Amino acid sequence: MQGPSWISDENSWPTWTPQVKQETLLLTTTDDNEKMNPCVLNGISKIIDISRFSSLKKLLRVTCYVFKFVNLCKSKRPYNLRKYARHGKYITKDEIDRATRTWITDIQNGKFSSEKEQLVNPSKDKNLPLVRQLRLFIDTEGVIRCAGRIHNSQLDDSAKFPVLLPKKNQFTDLIILNAHLQMLHSGAGQTITQIRQSYWIPSIRQCVNHIVQKCVKCRKVTGKAFPQQISPPLPKDRVTIRFRLRQLVLISLDHYSLKIMDLLQNRIFAYSHVLVFVPYT
Repeated sequence: MQGPSWISDENSWPTWTPQVKQETLLLTTTDDNEKMNPCVLNGISKIIDISRFSSLKKLLRVTCYVFKFVNLCKSKRPYNLRKYARHGKYITKDEIDRATRTWITDIQNGKFSSEKEQLVNPSKDKNLPLVRQLRLFIDTEGVIRCAGRIHNSQLDDSAKFPVLLPKKNQFTDLIILNAHLQMLHSGAGQTITQIRQSYWIPSIRQCVNHIVQKCVKCRKVTGKAFPQQISPPLPKDRVTIRFRLRQLVLISLDHYSLKIMDLLQNRIFAYSHVLVFVPYT
């Protein structure tokens, strides 16, 4: 196939002169003395939306994967993606504990900011009631704990010095739900006992009842109370007067007495009276 003749003849090609526009790039400069304040996200709750999670285990695992990704981005060493995908997908117990401490610290900084400020900078003029009643203190990891009167018991340190959590918080609800599942959907009493092995929640019974009542599996197996059955009519012999009089008339009574004698001493030892009731049919 051959096209038009002007395609093969270069002299017939039209000429085109491009128009180049000189554009200047405006370079903005900033003063060195001017301080730039970068946007800093304080707290893990600003990065991960806890409202999207309905399980504590899933929340902690996602938090661990976020920490893995951040550490991988900060690392300056070259890495192999296939090797990391094969060996880095497993989560250890230390990473779970770190994620738990991160969430607890973030929640305490938001809900108990005044109590933590008093614990860091104690003053005689300001003494909050929660600090005084629960004997709050900050451990080496920056977590607020409660100090009771069971220091000399044989319990674990987590039970003797439980972590303080707020009563109206989504993370607290996940803690309660996880304890409820660990106790195999037991009642509020068993769930509270499991929670107090590690945490202290004000008004804990009210919070636990609120979570247990919303449990779908518990509501399926928990039915209404068995209704009281309607009593049947009384039998004829209990309501018929003639039959009752007849029964009372056709009876006989026999009475006799016994004397128990002591043959050795020839004296009466005891008396015994017997009444025999003989009904007739």
